[in-house]
Amino acid sequence: MAAPAKDILDLPESIPIQEASIIADAISTPYHAVKNRARVRPGDSVVIFGCGGVGINAVQLASAAGGYVIAVDINDRKLDWARQFGAAQTINAASVERVSKEVKKMTGGGADVAMEVIGNPRTIEEAFECVRVGGRLCVVGYTHEKISVVAGKIMFKEIEVVGSLGCRPVDYVPLIRMVEQGKIDVKRQVTHRFKLDEITKAFDVMKEGLSLRSIVVP
Repeated sequence: MAAPAKDILDLPESIPIQEASIIADAISTPYHAVKNRARVRPGDSVVIFGCGGVGINAVQLASAAGGYVIAVDINDRKLDWARQFGAAQTINAASVERVSKEVKKMTGGGADVAMEVIGNPRTIEEAFECVRVGGRLCVVGYTHEKISVVAGKIMFKEIEVVGSLGCRPVDYVPLIRMVEQGKIDVKRQVTHRFKLDEITKAFDVMKEGLSLRSIVVP
């Protein structure tokens, strides 16, 4: 497959080629979100909505950046994975009245950073409610639907709302270096492997929430 030379990067031999396949998007998208858009700093409290393939890496990267991570999902299996990848606390959204209420209790008033990695209007709105005065909401998940937030809160609480899309090519070099140094774990994320003729089964496993990351191998 032909590709522009500027987009070709050296992959260190210490990074397994199969697991390296998840670096693009599954890790690069949350890397850009955490580092450049949410701008997580050491000591920040970070609430992350969604612990799927991209969300789990938002958890891992925010933790690696020094954040105190609170992971939110409705799937206990995914919340267990979130703890394994660095979440300090977890919330099952289906078992509490309001996630924002729980986050404010845990953080003493609200999170420094809230990240929505699902693309659901309701969770984007709830993530907004989790942010403290002077905090930041970073929307990573995509939805074509409208959301409803109280504009006055953005002004009175000086909340910053930012979006995050993909990853800049320049960021792949430091990201691959983090994987090489073991700061980002790719091996444990690949929970299932399928052959090409099993692709339908792979999608079924994904839809049932049984996998973290599945890859197709020869």
